[in-house]
Formats: sequence, structure tokens, C-alpha cells
Amino acid sequence: MKKIYVCVVLLIAFGIFAFAGCSSPKEPEAGNPNGEAAEKAQEDTQEEDLPYLGYRFPEADYGGYVFRIYNATTFGDDRWSSINLTAEAETGEPINDAVYRRNALVEDRLDIKITETIEDRDVVGSKVNSSVLAGSDDWDAVFVGPVVCASLAIKGIFNNLNSVSTLNLDAPWWDQNARKSFSLGGALMFTATDAHINNCGYMWTIFYNKEIVRELGLLDLYQVVREGKWTLDQMHGYAKAAAKDLDGNGKFDSDDRFGITSFPQSILAYTLGMDFNPITLDGSGYPVINPPDERYISGIEKVRELLDKTTGIFIGAENIPGGISASFFASDKALFFLDVLSSFWGLRAMESDYGMIPFPKRDEAQERYYSWMGIAAPSAMIPKSSGDPERSGAVLEALSEISSSMLMNAYYEVTVLRKASRDEESTEMLELMRAGRMFDLASVSNWGHLFNGNRDNTYNLRGESLMAVYEKLGSATEKAIENTMDTFKESNELK
Repeated sequence: MKKIYVCVVLLIAFGIFAFAGCSSPKEPEAGNPNGEAAEKAQEDTQEEDLPYLGYRFPEADYGGYVFRIYNATTFGDDRWSSINLTAEAETGEPINDAVYRRNALVEDRLDIKITETIEDRDVVGSKVNSSVLAGSDDWDAVFVGPVVCASLAIKGIFNNLNSVSTLNLDAPWWDQNARKSFSLGGALMFTATDAHINNCGYMWTIFYNKEIVRELGLLDLYQVVREGKWTLDQMHGYAKAAAKDLDGNGKFDSDDRFGITSFPQSILAYTLGMDFNPITLDGSGYPVINPPDERYISGIEKVRELLDKTTGIFIGAENIPGGISASFFASDKALFFLDVLSSFWGLRAMESDYGMIPFPKRDEAQERYYSWMGIAAPSAMIPKSSGDPERSGAVLEALSEISSSMLMNAYYEVTVLRKASRDEESTEMLELMRAGRMFDLASVSNWGHLFNGNRDNTYNLRGESLMAVYEKLGSATEKAIENTMDTFKESNELK
């Protein structure tokens, strides 16, 4: 009876979810054992050989093993919804049902039962640390943000994913930008995967009020983005045009309309949007300071112009009653609202139409748009005390691959499009943003306070130049990196 159900689920998956999503299936690579074309595989009508969009389950039977996932919450408000990696039953809610169907497939084909424990991210970090140090096999896989991951990886708490043979880390359902950014010393202790829905939800996004754009007679922003002309200068022009002293008292405060509303973390979203990482990895995977070039320095000066609070261009959350930029934006008090994509959950009751676009380029010479993945974006890892890392890898691989179409389509094509963005173009923009996701070591580790120093200096419009911040914090940053890497190599037995 269970095999019949799986066949039905597979048919549903092909018939309903096999349209292009944010992680559309790619052509299989030569020599990839999971890469046989779906068309060829479908010729074999035996259920045991039926692939899911080109994926073949490994020849493994785990005998009813209970696979334990430890999953972290973030801040507890509705911006961070849809974190669950399990579902008890189908309810008609797209994400819930996609999770349920995905897990049913994996459970049946690998003969496992997937369970999930969800706790606050700091609790997850503390418990995983204690568990591994005690040699206790409590969890098979853990999902938590990279700030927590990095602090644990330094101590040798996780398995090196590069050494787990059941993982195909070259596959598109493992984010290649995350893999590149988090490969310290040639080892990958944690990375981003399509298995967790909030690896889409934590992309920094610009929400904009369509009614205000129409009122001002401004160019359609979707078209501006498509033409590659969405730049910092363009954003400044739109924000300046939107500023309006509504109460006529001659000054801008929370009773007026502003161009932009956000909070300090937006500085790094602007920074990575300009294709600049404050910290990069050298050829050996060693973190090094990336000195600002003239292009980035001039870009930051443009960002400072976008933070002008005196002319109505910008208002920070700290200056809004209640401190919630989303509510301010939903009340038509700002043209742009800058936050992670999951913030759309807080905009569902907004009466005015809104759209979603990427962060601007530095200038039109920049080849593409980039989207920062915030510091809470969940990463996957396998604890070192896990009883069978190869089994954990096989399950994570299956969950990730199937999610790359089934779960991602549910999130983008159904939940975002139908419930939130209210237009077809937003899905196009979201795919564009996801293709340019950026992960950042400076914000994750904050070595020498370089990230905080740059963020605070820019956001608060202090007089220090960008180069002065780097010169002041450079030595401390290099020393902090050296200490981290010494501990990391020793704890993980790396050369």
C-alpha cells in the first residue's frame, strides 16, 4: 500500500510541481550516477526504478531508522515563518504539503522515519556543542544559521562534508556560492541547501510600493531591472522623488512619507549588491581582508546619500513608532522597504500593490545583480558524534534534490506569487535574485569588528572614511582571523 502511495506522490510531483522554479532542474553532468535523463528513466515503468526529475535514490535500506533533525528558529516573529522540515499531514497549504510529500518519498525509499526538534538558535548551538563534546549521538543532521555554525565549526563539532561520499556537493541543490564562501582551509563544515525553505526566505530584497510609483509617474521598476539599469543612482532618484512632507511642518519625521525604510543590516546588502565581499578566501581557503577599491568606495558614498534622514530619503526602524519598518511601508509611508524575503508574511494585509526587486548595482557596468543571504540563513551540517555520517549524507542528499523542484516551486510559484507579490513579474525577479545569492564571512564571523565597524560608520553617517575604518580595524581583523584559523585547523585536524 505504501508503494502505491509513493507512485501517486511521484505522479503529483511530476504533474503539479514540474514547472520552472527558482532552482530549475539542470542538464545532468557526464559521469554523474544521479544524472541520467528523466526521459530515459521514465521508459522503465517499474516503481523501483522511477526517478524523481532525474534523481535516483541510492541502493540503501536503513531498516526503519529514525532520522533525527535538529532545526533552529531565528527571531520568533512572522518574518521567519515556514521553518519546519517536517509535516504531520497534508493540509492544502502549499509549503506544508510539499514538505509532507517530499518526506514521504524519502522515508519510503530509504526506509526511515524523519523526526524534527525545533528550538531557538542559541539553544541549538549550545546543545549540539555539549552533545558532541560528550560523544552523544543525539542528531543526524542540524540546521542553524552560519553565525552559530561558524562558532561550532571552529571547535571541531561537525564532520567535513567534503569527506561524506553520499553527498553530491557539485549538484545545484547545494548552493555553490555558499560552498565557495564557507570552505575554510579546504574543509566544508556547513553549507546551504534547498532542503530548507528559508535558504530562499533569507535573501535580502527590496519591496516597493507600486501605487507610489504610479502616482509619481516613474518608470516601471521591473523593466528598469530587466534592462540592467537598476543602480544606486536610480534608487536615489526614485527615493528622492517619493519623499513628501505630508503634515507640512517643514521637517521630515514619522508622520511623513519617505523614500526608503530599513535598519542597519541593510548596509551589507548594499555592499554585496555591489559585488564586494569585505573578507574573501585565498587559494588555500584562508580568509583575507579584501581592500576596498575606488569603485566600491564611491559606491559606499552613494549608499550614504541613500541614508539621508533630513530630506525624506530614508527613515530607520529606530525612528518609527513601534520600530517596525514593514508596518511603516504597509501604511504607504515609504516607497522602498529593505529586508529579507520572508518579510512578505508581514505584508499580506497591505492594501496597496507592491513588488519585489533585487538590490541595485553599483553602476550599469556591473554584470549582474547580487543578493545577500542574511546572517540567519540556515545551513546544514552533520555533527561529529553522528552514528553514521554516510547515512546522514544520503538522507540530506535526497531531501535537498527533491526540494530543489518540489519545495522551491511551492514557495515561489505558489506561496509568493499567489499569496504575496500579486504579480507574475515578481517570480521572475525572485529567480534573478536567487541566481545571484551571496554569502559573507565578514558578517558571519565579524573578525576584528570589521563588519560592525563598517556597518555602523556608514549607517550612522559618521565622518570617518571607509579607508580609515579599514586602517583602524585591519590589524585586529588579521589577528582574529589568524587565531580562528589556528584553532580551526587544530580542532578539525587539518594541515
